[in-house]
Amino acid sequence: MIRRCARTRPLIAMLAAGLAVWAASAQAQDMRNVSVDAAPGPGDAERYCTNISQEMQELRYKIKEEKLRQLQSDVEAKLAELEQKRKELEQWVGLRDGFASRATEALVDIYQKMRPDAAAARLEQISPQLASSILLALPPAKAGVILNEMEPKRAAAVTMILAAAARKDDGT
Repeated sequence: MIRRCARTRPLIAMLAAGLAVWAASAQAQDMRNVSVDAAPGPGDAERYCTNISQEMQELRYKIKEEKLRQLQSDVEAKLAELEQKRKELEQWVGLRDGFASRATEALVDIYQKMRPDAAAARLEQISPQLASSILLALPPAKAGVILNEMEPKRAAAVTMILAAAARKDDGT
């Protein structure tokens, strides 16, 4: 019996080794099958994208709509701010115009009460445009006497401005 065991031992060892190889092979095959089955195919990705495309589109629309609402709110706030600034500017322009008209009237009265030679000397010291606007506001007789007292070149420059202003008034 001892002999028999000695002959069967290598056979059993070979059988055990073969069984181990076969088991390892089967396990590897199962692993390949599992990994192949678990990986999504190209059709799965398309189905997923198709299934969520409508939801994603709606989400994008909601995000864009919210951005537009925010922009509209910002624009309305800026418009309100600009309207407030416009009202303030109109008030300042009104105050400035009122002050300018009172100052112009007072200035014209001052030049009207001055002697013609003194008025001419002062008008020669300021810009021809300002001098012509003052002379234009004076009565023609007084303006003529003051122009007569001015230096000829300055009087000519002021007269050209007065003539241009008269043409604008005539529409020619």
